[in-house]
Amino acid sequence: MIYLITLQAHADQCEAVQTLLSEMIERSREMPGCAVFEGGSVDADPTRFVLYERWVSAQAAKENEAAPHFRAFLTEVKPRLQAPPSVQVLVPLGSA
Repeated sequence: MIYLITLQAHADQCEAVQTLLSEMIERSREMPGCAVFEGGSVDADPTRFVLYERWVSAQAAKENEAAPHFRAFLTEVKPRLQAPPSVQVLVPLGSA
């Protein structure tokens, strides 16, 4: 499973969102089934953050979403965002 997630922070919350994301990414990388978990801010728009996640299975992704570190992240980050995160599930090219 591959996910592309975009978050848009309030302008005065960029540092806080970046800190929360960094902590969550490190914890998620330790989860069983995490193949890749990367994130960063968009150069042309420092309020926008993009995450790229690849999990060995949908179940592994669900277990991360249910983990205490991820639930705490959502609680802390939501009020700092302009809108709910945009989540896209990617289908790898060349897959049948």
